[in-house]
Amino acid sequence: MKQIFIIAFFGVLLFGCNTKENNSSLENNNETSVKYPNLSNDLKDKPKLFLKFWKNMTKQEFDTVSKILVNEKILELENYASLYYLTPKCRVKLNPTFENDSLQGIELSNANCLYELYKEKYNLPEFSERAIVQRRYIDKNPEYNPSMSYISDKGEVKLPECFIDKSSYSVSGKQTLPIDESEAKEKVLPKSPIVIKKDDNVIIFRQTFYEIPSPTITYSLQLNPEMKKFQDEKPLSSVLEYGKFISKNSKYKIEEILSSSVITITYKSLENYNKNIDKESERNQILKQKLEREKQEKQKRIESVKNEL
Repeated sequence: MKQIFIIAFFGVLLFGCNTKENNSSLENNNETSVKYPNLSNDLKDKPKLFLKFWKNMTKQEFDTVSKILVNEKILELENYASLYYLTPKCRVKLNPTFENDSLQGIELSNANCLYELYKEKYNLPEFSERAIVQRRYIDKNPEYNPSMSYISDKGEVKLPECFIDKSSYSVSGKQTLPIDESEAKEKVLPKSPIVIKKDDNVIIFRQTFYEIPSPTITYSLQLNPEMKKFQDEKPLSSVLEYGKFISKNSKYKIEEILSSSVITITYKSLENYNKNIDKESERNQILKQKLEREKQEKQKRIESVKNEL
């Protein structure tokens, strides 16, 4: 009898929780229906810009549809502010663009990882390549103060012979070193922007290059094959312990300026894209006319100065 009572109690409790959950879900759906009575029709009938978003939707409509996509695990909301598009390859930040509470475009930022998928679907051109290292400099190492032993809690420790820097460069001040064609490459769009049409929308691929602010530093001992062999054979703890002597025992320091790039993918309506093109063309025409006027005025002034002489 006691067992029957316990089973019945948990059954009522579970039923109550499910009912509460279902009621909460119904309340949310009802609340959405009251706020946006046409949402289900818009989701079904409106031509889409990207995913379930449509051109000229309001910010509130965008937020509501975003919640639907988050629940479907197509988008992810981070810190109640940033939206990310989830793909098997990577997670890409999604940024909407609004004008007067009207959605004008959607940008996927830092979307390098997605280009291969677009390339397969839309038959886009292959990447070309360029060296990641943009510039390389060598100089005498101001930290050079060689030592072949040190004192530890176990007494004096002698460093192996690979810590003797036998490298020799003809260096007087900071000098440029060549960049080998076989070195690491980064992928480059054959042109930027690339624009493709999809229904009444366009997808724009842009690649922006920037130099990484802090140069990478390599010491001449790190280029010694014997040092590389030593580091490969030793456990990480030993490598870290000896590592501080690499900079002290290296005659030269090499700085490399590296390049990186970001590909952004932007969805816009064809109408808005053409408007932007027309505006850009108009701005260029105004600038061209301004430069031409300045040129003519300058020429007139030159002629006037000639007459004044």
